[in-house]
Amino acid sequence: MSDLIKHYRQLVGIAKGWAMKSLPGWSDDSHRDLLARYGAVEIEGRISASSMNVPQLDAVLCDYERRGWSRTKRVFDGNPSTGSGRTEKRSVPPRIAYMVRMWGTVANRKFEATLDVPREKIEDDNYGMYGDIAQSYGLSVTDLKNDLVFGLIAAGFAGVCYDSQFFFDTDHPVYPNEDGTGVATTVSNMQAGVLEPWVLLCTERAPKPFYLQERVPAEFVAKTSAANGDGVFENDVFSYGGRWRGDVVFGFWQLAFGSKAALDVANFEAAFKAMEKFKGDGNRKLGITPDLLVCGPDNRSAAEALLKANQNANGASNINYNKVKLIVTPWMAL
Repeated sequence: MSDLIKHYRQLVGIAKGWAMKSLPGWSDDSHRDLLARYGAVEIEGRISASSMNVPQLDAVLCDYERRGWSRTKRVFDGNPSTGSGRTEKRSVPPRIAYMVRMWGTVANRKFEATLDVPREKIEDDNYGMYGDIAQSYGLSVTDLKNDLVFGLIAAGFAGVCYDSQFFFDTDHPVYPNEDGTGVATTVSNMQAGVLEPWVLLCTERAPKPFYLQERVPAEFVAKTSAANGDGVFENDVFSYGGRWRGDVVFGFWQLAFGSKAALDVANFEAAFKAMEKFKGDGNRKLGITPDLLVCGPDNRSAAEALLKANQNANGASNINYNKVKLIVTPWMAL
């Protein structure tokens, strides 16, 4: 579950608690009816906010606001005993608002695969071959998610993110005011080149460089009896199928640095330092520390020499030893 969806679900819970205390006659059933009105469906026999996406949850919050609940933060400068004071509205930076809207437009693609096997082949499968094939369908779900996530990372050099720039680009706009106004300066999160790409990421913060939206978890269905498959009786065929719904989307470019230059000490340290110095709108220091290097097979030796060797080629201590975690994946190969 993404941190963004988790945040919205927490807000819905807070709004519900307010309604239970403040609205006469408001009940759990009233809350569930409200959720259903904006798209919630049943999970384990009851309407649940867990089935909703960000725009649907936001619609629920807007409905509660029309009933009197407020998302504004109260800052009391009056009498604490009476609760008198002023209410301060904290505006949402345009970048965050855009991310919320963009998340709502992520299309949940459907992926499926079906395998039909003549029944007698299964009956005569002395070597377990078809069992292995069926099991591989389950493993393909993991491969699918890797395809999507690492495919998105590799596509970051030509894929557009929330600021209308390529995700890995040399001229991301950063504004002098925190609300995204003023004359922007530009910041780079990439190194140009023609070699196999490698990417430095910060993955341990609440916002993420990439998001995997899993709308419907993977499910595997085996139709191997006349009771659960017409084809078993009519066609003497066993059917195996898998299905998954979801997609991936770019998050915040400030949490990633991409390079097609050589993976060497100078380029790695330059990328690491650049991420540490990233600032947000309003000249706000982001405090980013990279924690993961992702590369392909061609860069494996260079990455392991850079991060896994206690000493460098000259015999001196390697100051980059275990500086970040390492993932070597074929999905990053050229």
